[in-house]
Amino acid sequence: MIKKKVFAVVCGLLAMHNAFVLTQVQKSECRTVHQNKENGTMTFHKNIFELAKQNTFFRKELVTGKFSQVVLMSIPVGGEIGMEKHTVDQTLVFVAGQGQAIVNGEKSDVQAGYLVFVPAGVQHNFKNTGPDELKLFTLYAPSEHAVGTLEKTKI
Repeated sequence: MIKKKVFAVVCGLLAMHNAFVLTQVQKSECRTVHQNKENGTMTFHKNIFELAKQNTFFRKELVTGKFSQVVLMSIPVGGEIGMEKHTVDQTLVFVAGQGQAIVNGEKSDVQAGYLVFVPAGVQHNFKNTGPDELKLFTLYAPSEHAVGTLEKTKI
């Protein structure tokens, strides 16, 4: 079920020689993922810090592999992810802005250059406490969101 605030992006899979190119609807949002047909390995070659800084979506799945996933996030001024708990490990890397991490009830400040690891089963929330958007990328192991997840705002 797609909620009103969620923009679903259907990715097309195009076979090209020995690789697959995964593209999204808007050219400015395109990405390239190459998959080796022999061993199924994927490669993704982009500047993750620049992608995270330029991202304006609350949540944007960037690439999903067999055992992990990379998602970009942009939390608006005064916004937050919301208290949540996953069944997977999550690592968050902050690239711009200022915020507060609440992990297992403990609060700490975060900013560009900070990394927070949240083990599976641990309650957590991240709030934007600064004057600009809080930008980050997060890694889930294994993946948490559907391939192609694209949410303009928090649901």
